[in-house]
Amino acid sequence: MRFEIRDRAGRVVMWTDDVNCVYSASLLTQMRASGYKTYVDGKLIRQGGI
Repeated sequence: MRFEIRDRAGRVVMWTDDVNCVYSASLLTQMRASGYKTYVDGKLIRQGGI
């Protein structure tokens, strides 16, 4: 599994293959509200955690 966070321009700003390094669902929600997008294995995650 590959988890990525991308900025508004689509550039990867953080990625990991380790599930233990994934942020909490509430922090991911705040990051998405700020314009970042979260992906798991190349698929966009729109809400919640993993």
